[in-house]
Amino acid sequence: YWFNQSNYWRKHKQVWNEIKDPFKSIKKDGGSGKFFKEEFFSDRVLPNIFLHTFGSAYEVNKLQEYADYHDIKWGKLFSFLTIYAMHFGNEANETDQAEVSSFDHIADIYFFDVAGFFLGMNDDFMDFMVYDMGMTTWHFMPVYDVEHEDFFNVGLNYIFRPEALH
Repeated sequence: YWFNQSNYWRKHKQVWNEIKDPFKSIKKDGGSGKFFKEEFFSDRVLPNIFLHTFGSAYEVNKLQEYADYHDIKWGKLFSFLTIYAMHFGNEANETDQAEVSSFDHIADIYFFDVAGFFLGMNDDFMDFMVYDMGMTTWHFMPVYDVEHEDFFNVGLNYIFRPEALH
């Protein structure tokens, strides 16, 4: 129940208001020292690196391959904007959690997702992640509950199955 779709548009507006002026939001929530301590020097950094940076890299890379295969003009921009929109929606769905402040949204959107985009464009890095580390996605099977007009079991994991362990 970490993510939910209730108040969908209000949550998107909240995230937008927190990230449109990141310096103001960081100051309001405790300052840059607290921001860096919480997002880069705590146990939050691992999900940020694995889900946002490596996950974004994987998704951007796959979308770029799709764009190249289908001769989509502006494939890199297409990949970047699609993944950015996906992560923006993810940030919106996290806003109900008391532990989530503007720090989380700002770090994810401006640092970890952007780093993921550049890593996803690096063929050597992606070859290592996909072929040597066995990185892939494991999608949950989402179900739509008509009675409550809500989705359940929505999720995505990134898994690693290194070649050395086979």
